[in-house]
Amino acid sequence: MNEHQIKLIRDSWGYVVENVHEAGMIFYDRLFDIAPEVRPLFKGNIKDQSQKLTLMISFAIDKLEQFDLIVKDIEALGRRHSRYNVKEEHYQIVGQALLWTLEKGAGDIWSKEHEEAWTALYGILAATMTKAQISA
Repeated sequence: MNEHQIKLIRDSWGYVVENVHEAGMIFYDRLFDIAPEVRPLFKGNIKDQSQKLTLMISFAIDKLEQFDLIVKDIEALGRRHSRYNVKEEHYQIVGQALLWTLEKGAGDIWSKEHEEAWTALYGILAATMTKAQISA
């Protein structure tokens, strides 16, 4: 990822988090709307899960220039997902729900460049998690 993409991601994420109450809940509502079959994979309180999601994304964004420092954390997250019965195809669905949530949350500031930057970031995260999950 280049510096411009990182700036786009940080700016849009900051905007979404500051201006969209419960962005994580909006994400899960969208996820379950487009893929109701994944709902049983989530055993705990979905509000708690949405807060974890928001924190994980914020953590990754904070380290974008030093991604190598968090690779082990992302891999560990992927290995945990294997215990939750997450399938490789679920990552694509999650990506769709995430991009939709970000676009809705960012509103007028969202652009094709934002979409491309977030798609690149999610692709890196999903690939890292999937690789670790498969090898778990």
